[in-house]
Amino acid sequence: MTVEMTDDPYRIRNNELFAQRIELKQRLALLEQSDIDHPAVKREARVLKRAVDVVTEQIVEFNRGLVRAYCGRFTSTSSRSDAEDFMSAGMLGLMRAIDTYDPAQGKFSSWAFPPIRREVLRAVRQADH
Repeated sequence: MTVEMTDDPYRIRNNELFAQRIELKQRLALLEQSDIDHPAVKREARVLKRAVDVVTEQIVEFNRGLVRAYCGRFTSTSSRSDAEDFMSAGMLGLMRAIDTYDPAQGKFSSWAFPPIRREVLRAVRQADH
């Protein structure tokens, strides 16, 4: 496998995780569209749903730093409770970004920044009032 100079390990790993998640979701969608009402098919659907959840958890853990980096702008002057609220809001934005990400649209970090920013700023405004 040839790696371009512009690709970094972070981007490569994200691409691998998202490719795996997309493939699992496609398999699950095909299975759910089938009209077969058999226990083995239902079991396979449960296995695929769990696999999607596991990969999604890996993506969240791998990209937690995006949220932490953005929240760091606001946590130096806030209370510990507020800082935790900001992180929670940022994680919500990260989850929304994961659900809507299309690898053809560019880097995940660029895609994830607006929803993370939107949720964190909403939490900051609420903390200020």
